[in-house]
Parts: sequence; C-alpha cells; structure tokens
Amino acid sequence: MHRTAMVYRLNIFGKVRWCFWAIALICTGCFLFSIAPNRLSEVWFKLFSIAMVLVGIYLAARAFYYRVILDAESVTVIEPFRPYSLKRIEVKGRRRFNHWSWVPFEMSFLESKNPKEKRLTILDDVAFNKEWDEWFLHLPNLDSPSKPKILFKKKGQNRRKRLER
Repeated sequence: MHRTAMVYRLNIFGKVRWCFWAIALICTGCFLFSIAPNRLSEVWFKLFSIAMVLVGIYLAARAFYYRVILDAESVTVIEPFRPYSLKRIEVKGRRRFNHWSWVPFEMSFLESKNPKEKRLTILDDVAFNKEWDEWFLHLPNLDSPSKPKILFKKKGQNRRKRLER
C-alpha cells in the first residue's frame, strides 16, 4: 500500500450521466415554474418545481465533487455536502447492488463492524485502479450465494438465468 492517499473520481461516463440527469431536472423544474399559475392554490406546483431545480443542482455538484479516498488508515467518500469515512480495520465486508431496468445502476457498499455506523456507498462510475481492485476484492463478500445478485429483470433474461448469476 502506498503511503500517500489514492484519490478516485468519477469517470467521464459517470460525470456525463449525473450531469444529464441534473440538466434534465433543472430544465424541467424551470419550465414547470414558468408555466405555473400565480394563484395561491398552486403554491405546491411552484414548490415542486423549485425542489426539482435544487435536486438537479445537487446532482451536478455530485458529478464534480464525488470522490473516494483510500489511504493507509481509512476509506472516505466525499459527497457535495459531507464526507463519509470508515476506518479500514472497521470494514466488515462488501456488498453489491445491481439495478437493471431502463437505466443500469450499480453500486457497492462497505459495511462496518459497528452496527451504529453508516455503511459507505460507492458508485461504480468511479475510475478505480489495480490497487483499489486488489484491496476491494480481498474484503469478505457479505452477499450470500443464495441471494440473487441482480434484483430486477435485465432485458432478455428469464428468472432462472438471473438467479444463477
């Protein structure tokens, strides 16, 4: 392990995907806000459109601020508003979540030995290197073999094939 911390950021595909959703939400929110009537009974409509814009701004910030830092002592995930950290000796194992619907979405979780601590969520759009892969794959896999890895239907697959994965 290197003595310096390794910083991993979202790859270009991840940045484009998060920015796409951010732009879609911001544009939709601005459009809805502009067509909302100025009556008091339609305040919820304007609040909803403002919330869409704020979520879009958060997703855009996440695309550029999200990073994972692996150093000798801990693993840290930095999000736009707050960093989440877990000491390496406190990592119990790893879990995977695959969601294949019309938008493929995959992520990993680092579970803590301490049940009071929050688990770290790591997006798969991060550009990891060989050092990360070696460390991550040596963690115990907490997903039981009987539990299906793919939780939702992937186009063109039947249930038996999904459960065999």
